[in-house]
Amino acid sequence: MVEVKDGKKILTTPISAEDLKDIKIGDIIYLNGSMTTCRDVAHRRLVEEGRELPVDVRNNAIFHAGPIIRPLENDKFEMVSVGPTTSMRMEKFEKEFSKHSTFKSNFVQSLLNSIKYDF
Repeated sequence: MVEVKDGKKILTTPISAEDLKDIKIGDIIYLNGSMTTCRDVAHRRLVEEGRELPVDVRNNAIFHAGPIIRPLENDKFEMVSVGPTTSMRMEKFEKEFSKHSTFKSNFVQSLLNSIKYDF
């Protein structure tokens, strides 16, 4: 869902193709709802090893981050801290990763088709 409040575009997960139709490159978007952290290892595992992700990220937001996790009892974990990581390490996986992790829409397909890699 997209809501405009006090001139701010607020995008709430889960995200649909309809939600993205009026969003343009350069828009500042505020995100509300669930978000999954995903770093380069997850992208590599999905693309190169064909491994499934432990959560369904379709129609949700992915934050390229390096979390610090502390194991607890009973197979539970605590998030100690999380900080952004460069997306550059994910670039070589992004087009293929997106095929497995996003809904199909004209916006997403045109974005994927426009990705140019320089490595």
